[in-house]
Amino acid sequence: MLKLKSDIYMEKKNARIVAFLLKGLSMDRLYDKLVVLLLCIPGVAVSDESIKPVVVMLILLVVLSVVEMTSNAMILGTITVLFGLSFGVLPELFAGLPALMYCALKLEKWYLVFLGTAVIIQPDGLSSLEIFLPITAAAVECIFYMRVNKLEKSGKTLVFTRDRAKETSIRLSRKNADLIQMQDTEVYMATLKERNRIAREIHDNVGHMLTRSLLQAGAINVINKDETLKEPLAELKDTLDEAMRNVRRSVHDIYDDSMDLESVIQESIQSLDKDYDVEFDFDARADMPTKVKLCIAGIVKESISNIVRHSNGDRVRITVREHPGLYQLIVEDNGNSGEIQNTGIGLENMRQRAASVNGRISFEASEKGFKVFLSIPIGGKI
Repeated sequence: MLKLKSDIYMEKKNARIVAFLLKGLSMDRLYDKLVVLLLCIPGVAVSDESIKPVVVMLILLVVLSVVEMTSNAMILGTITVLFGLSFGVLPELFAGLPALMYCALKLEKWYLVFLGTAVIIQPDGLSSLEIFLPITAAAVECIFYMRVNKLEKSGKTLVFTRDRAKETSIRLSRKNADLIQMQDTEVYMATLKERNRIAREIHDNVGHMLTRSLLQAGAINVINKDETLKEPLAELKDTLDEAMRNVRRSVHDIYDDSMDLESVIQESIQSLDKDYDVEFDFDARADMPTKVKLCIAGIVKESISNIVRHSNGDRVRITVREHPGLYQLIVEDNGNSGEIQNTGIGLENMRQRAASVNGRISFEASEKGFKVFLSIPIGGKI
């Protein structure tokens, strides 16, 4: 759930960044159009008439506005060609040569700018100044466009590189977290194995030696005829008995603490693998109380035993979940079990196991199968 919330937050954040960048690009395009208009003004300003320059500026505004609104290459190409050819109809439009240059460069077809230069060869055309200024402005526009386009490509490359770096960083962080979790699991499993080994060593060596000492002390006490040694021998036997109880208690505590519930259930499932399709879902922490582990493991084994003896199904599902307030166990099969026999020893044993940890257990039999449902509160007195 935490990962999901983090991913959603990152997606929203990236969406805001993309929106900001798109807004910035839109403003840059408007600035480009403003620069084009400013470059066209000198060619319009040298005209001796008062009406035609206004008409030229209005036409330029319309053309640049249409260019801004369209992203279709065919439409943009058509506008560029018609705009260039219109120079021959209205020579004063030659002042808009920078705008024609902008459209041609945007299409990446710079040669279209020559459509507007036919006005130069007209004998009764424009004055030298009216021709020179637009050509100079078009050259400036070409340099400006190439410079801005290069910077824009560099910016996009930087954004792409940054995004790739962030994605790589997120993937590496997740892999690092998975590796840490895997290492923790390996350390935990190694600890469990070492505890089991120590428990076996104590049981096999110290336990056997103490058992032999107890037998020897008992035998000596039986054949002893000296009254003065009876009390010391009895004390020795009591001491050995106490030592034996302490060893057994320690061995059981070590074994209980090192019990891996998931492994225990998987071992129990092996008896079903040949005849049943088993689905096992385990989602609980390893630091579950020992009594809870023993309860769940015992109920799973009893349930599997009942399935083998009574169920005529072919699928079994075992689910162990840890919720915020309780542990949950569900064992279900698809066999037609009929009615529940409440007097069965197996079901009564499961009830007693659940009661020992303040849990609640219920059984449900139907035509769809038999289900065992166990819930154990977390943090309660066990």
